[in-house]
Amino acid sequence: MGNSNETYDQKKKSLELEKSNTNAKFGEFDQLFLRYDFDKDGLLNEEEFITLLEHYILLKPEQADKINEMKNEIKIDSDSALTQDEFRRLMYNCFESKEVSENIMEVFKIFDKNGEAELSTVEVMHVFNKLGLNITLEDVEQLFEEVLHTKNGCLDFEDFVKIMIAK
Repeated sequence: MGNSNETYDQKKKSLELEKSNTNAKFGEFDQLFLRYDFDKDGLLNEEEFITLLEHYILLKPEQADKINEMKNEIKIDSDSALTQDEFRRLMYNCFESKEVSENIMEVFKIFDKNGEAELSTVEVMHVFNKLGLNITLEDVEQLFEEVLHTKNGCLDFEDFVKIMIAK
């Protein structure tokens, strides 16, 4: 049992560090968004987005291939634009998510007691309680309905990641 708790404690510390790093990255992406939202409408149109990516290459030359790929693949038409949250998640998914997802997957597996690649509301409640958040089963069920828009009582890995990296 002690070994299991030790593993959990190590994963918890790793997850807390990853969440802190993720929040720092989100802050960096937020600053970029605000700097290149030239018309200050809270949205990035295609011109603003392309300009931002071109300047981001100068900041992160080692990421030039990914940035150019993103620039070519993501098209924003004249009727749409990126919100700050959409931009933040897009940048995070493109540049940062693989490492964090691997660490979160390890934590997910610890709590996925039945190995079905889903966490039940009870398992999620235990995750929050282990992380020091006193949350009731009713709170978790409400979270599933409001945030995840699901009533099936299960949380898959993708939704688990959304909760764990939420700012």
